[in-house]
Amino acid sequence: MQDARQRDQKFMADLLAIMASEDTEGGQIAAARTLAEAYAADLQAGVDPVHAKQRLLDIHSAVIAEQNQRRLHSRPWRIFEAAELVLGDVRINVRASASFVRSAS
Repeated sequence: MQDARQRDQKFMADLLAIMASEDTEGGQIAAARTLAEAYAADLQAGVDPVHAKQRLLDIHSAVIAEQNQRRLHSRPWRIFEAAELVLGDVRINVRASASFVRSAS
């Protein structure tokens, strides 16, 4: 569990580092998306899908909380939004695929 928490903290630290980088806004947004995609793929590759879904929900909520601390539509807000959208899409797809599997059984 501690390892999972450390990975979550590293994800958030990496996201903050992207925001602090000297890259263009477009580059920062692309990097935030790439980071979120890699993080979500890492979660989905885990052996425990229930735990992975909970961690995805937790980190998605944490990203939204960080985003809400930023001025609306500012550059930092848009960077967090990019990560949030990726994580949100993955959450929806995981939930939809789990529903499909249950209904097909």
